[in-house]
Amino acid sequence: MWDTELTCDATSAQYKWLEATLKGIDRGKTPWVILFGHRPIYTGNSRDSHLSSIEPLIIQYNVSFSAYGHVHNAQLWCPIKNGDCVREGSPDGQWVGPIHSVIGNAGQSLSRFPKLDNRTVFSLEGHGYTTLTANSTSLHVEYYADHGQNKVFEFTTHL
Repeated sequence: MWDTELTCDATSAQYKWLEATLKGIDRGKTPWVILFGHRPIYTGNSRDSHLSSIEPLIIQYNVSFSAYGHVHNAQLWCPIKNGDCVREGSPDGQWVGPIHSVIGNAGQSLSRFPKLDNRTVFSLEGHGYTTLTANSTSLHVEYYADHGQNKVFEFTTHL
């Protein structure tokens, strides 16, 4: 978890802390790296220019999934690097690259989406919640709507 309210450029203490933390992860013991923060790097059709200063770390250290609140809706982006969807190195079409999601739809009021571009894989303007389940080879994410606790979207990615 990182603090999206603090300075996070490459000279900041937070950037250096996050880099040291990510560099120190033994991926043999910890196959999935999941990053959480309050304000999203990606939301709507935009990338936050301030928060995206940590994106090189997310890419370099192969963060698997990053989830954020603040915006009161749910949105899942394609695997993304520097604003572009990526699928390289994946003959079976598995997602390759950091996956960003907004999971703020448990908030008291909901945020409206602009007309979303093709980088959005899933979106929900409705109250709900998200679950993550991981084992040594796969990460499974499910999005639920509060009304009737209906699963409205899910995906699985593999190592």
